[in-house]
Amino acid sequence: MSRSLRTCPEAPAIEGNTARDRCHPSLVTRAYTVELITPLFGGGADPAVNDPVTLIRGSSVRGHLRFWWRATRGAQCAGVPELREREGAIWGTAANPSPVSIEVELDPSKPGRPEACAVFPPGRNLSEFKPGYPRYALFPYQGNQKKGKPIALVARDARFVLTLRYPEEREAEVNAALWAWLNFGGIGARTRRGCGALYSKDFAPPTPDRVGAWYAAARSAYGFPATARQLPWPTLTPPPLIQAVPHGHWDAWNAAVAAMQQFRQGAGVGRASARGHSLWPEADSIRALTGKGRPVALKAVSGNPAFPRARLGLPIIFHFKDEPGLADDLDLLPLDTTRMASPVILRPLAFGDGSRSLPMILRLVAPGPAPLRLKGLPHEFGSQHISRPDLATYPGSPLRNRSKAGSALEAFLTFAREQGFKHATP
Repeated sequence: MSRSLRTCPEAPAIEGNTARDRCHPSLVTRAYTVELITPLFGGGADPAVNDPVTLIRGSSVRGHLRFWWRATRGAQCAGVPELREREGAIWGTAANPSPVSIEVELDPSKPGRPEACAVFPPGRNLSEFKPGYPRYALFPYQGNQKKGKPIALVARDARFVLTLRYPEEREAEVNAALWAWLNFGGIGARTRRGCGALYSKDFAPPTPDRVGAWYAAARSAYGFPATARQLPWPTLTPPPLIQAVPHGHWDAWNAAVAAMQQFRQGAGVGRASARGHSLWPEADSIRALTGKGRPVALKAVSGNPAFPRARLGLPIIFHFKDEPGLADDLDLLPLDTTRMASPVILRPLAFGDGSRSLPMILRLVAPGPAPLRLKGLPHEFGSQHISRPDLATYPGSPLRNRSKAGSALEAFLTFAREQGFKHATP
């Protein structure tokens, strides 16, 4: 017997833009246009690989917003238990979903242009970076034909619309994280070295001369502390260091990275000359510990190993080329893990209409790395091997006259000011 299907009635008209809005009319909906102003490395499901289907994922954005919420509003918390409770209530836990929904939609007119960041010259195993790509920041992506490592592909010139929905009472929490992420963070890998930097007119400083006032106003509006306080997680308190002259985004990025490169490796600062021995004590400390390799040049630290650059991020990979008894590479690591993110962020800070940027160096107030270990060697090192006054007194020390305490972090910030960076103050 044949059957006939009844016609489905028309859906009733309900106010609201989406099904979620209709089900939850109390939610606030905000949409922001976001520009990618430096190349994106990674951001997909596989680390350091651009996703061919979903270039920028909502789950990645949520992770970054969590971090920057901790660095701003989370700095009000008395300790880790309170932080976890407040964070979970906003951004969700394994047991309870977040009240904040995140959607990312790429602009079809600017979906992100793929590009190799370097090229292999004929007959060479190591590639050369293309103009505008700072080698110091991007060395993990250079490629090596001998080792079978391909040159990394990046995505550049992308634009997307970020839509968030959340209860109105959460607006200050969400905006604090958004403001910090869009101006100081990024998307994908190597964001603390300026990759995947972002701009949104809704949160950017209006003009180069108003950065200090803009920062102070945001700190007050979003309710995070005005003075630095050491907590078990990184927090955002000191204003950034900026150079006042505007540049194109990539030029500003390169200027910020160059300050760190010069401090760590520059002739007369980190090295005795362009191709001379390092003036930092780490390599000589390893030679002294093992009794192998070239003669120790920095006699002042040979009896007391020192690894001051650990304060700027880990791991540090030491390459001992053609030195008797030393492995080609030796890694300096935190004792119980494999990395410690740098407390220093180097990136462009876009302002106004987003056509120009200022070179920016931002220091996060973060816990130090002690204790340390050298992979493959039976040695452990405490805080006295990272910062101490004598590291600023031996001949040629990069810390001399820059940090009486012998802190590489403090010395770098002093060096940046020597290079024309200034604190953005009102």
